[in-house]
Parts: sequence; structure tokens; C-alpha cells
Amino acid sequence: MLLNLCPRPGRDFGPGWVMFSTRRGLLAGPIAAITAAGRYFAGRLVATHCGLVLDHQHVAEALASGFGVSPLAPLLIDRDVMIWFRRPAGLTPAAAQAMVDQARAWAASGVAYDFVGCAAEPLPVDLDSPRALFCSEAVATLLRLAAPHLARPLPSALREIPPEKWNPHELDSLDGLWGESEEEEKK
Repeated sequence: MLLNLCPRPGRDFGPGWVMFSTRRGLLAGPIAAITAAGRYFAGRLVATHCGLVLDHQHVAEALASGFGVSPLAPLLIDRDVMIWFRRPAGLTPAAAQAMVDQARAWAASGVAYDFVGCAAEPLPVDLDSPRALFCSEAVATLLRLAAPHLARPLPSALREIPPEKWNPHELDSLDGLWGESEEEEKK
């Protein structure tokens, strides 16, 4: 993975891409230690948050305040946050639009943050709230929604494992989910 400290819209991210991040703070360390202990304690990068890029200036994400739309610019300049973008394999304009439309609908309707589901994600129990979302649950759900519009099928794991059982690191690491740039996929 190549990290770009000055990503450019249209080349390095765009609508339908997934934004991953990690930051210094009270929650990121424990999240990384729980979801990818080996990587985290070896000093490697572990995604602790994710959201969907809506356009060149906004990302939809589940935060403690609920599912909403946030500006990208502050994240691009905040040196306490490391962000990177991944393009879903086979992303088409129709797939991107389906995800963007659903994310905007969730934000407009005031979908709450799924605190219980987030805490239960690593456990072998289902405590998910159908009326609330945590970050990776939202992204996994959006990717599954876009599946009929993708030029390549989603990896079987993403189709079979419920959205509430994914964490940001697992999504970031999922083989077959991420593609090259649009130009590379056309070759």
C-alpha cells in the first residue's frame, strides 16, 4: 500500500471509494489492539475507522453523534489522523451512485451510532441494532448494496458474513475487495 500525504480528488479518491483512518487518541489504540493485535503491536498500520467518500469534499461516516456527512478537508490536513482511500474493485458509476445515495439517506434520516453492535462486533453474539450503524457496518452494508452494480463480484466473505461482524481493519485487508485505479481496471 502506498500512502499519499496529498491525495488528489479524481485520481486518489472519488465517490464510492472508502476512506480508512487511524489516529492518536483514546479509542484508536484499543480498537487496533482488539481487531489486529499482531499488526498493531508490531508497529504496523491498522485501520480503526472508515467511511464512504460522497464527493471530492465530503465523507459519510458513523460517529458517536450518529451517521452523518463530514468535510474531508480537515482530515487531509490533521497530522494526528492518517487517512487512506481504497477503490472497490469493479466500481462503476452506478455502484458509486447507489452507495452515495444510501449514505446520504441515512445521514438525512438521523441514523444513530450502533454502540452496542460496535462493542459486540468481535464477540460470537448478535447484539446488532437494525436502526443504528457503526462505521464498518455501514461500509460493509453499502458495499453489499452496490454489488449488483459492480463490474466484479464482491469477495464471498463480504457476501456471507453479516455487515455488523466487520471491523475497519478486516475490510481494509480483505483480498479481492479493492481494485486498482479505474484506468488500470480497464486495461
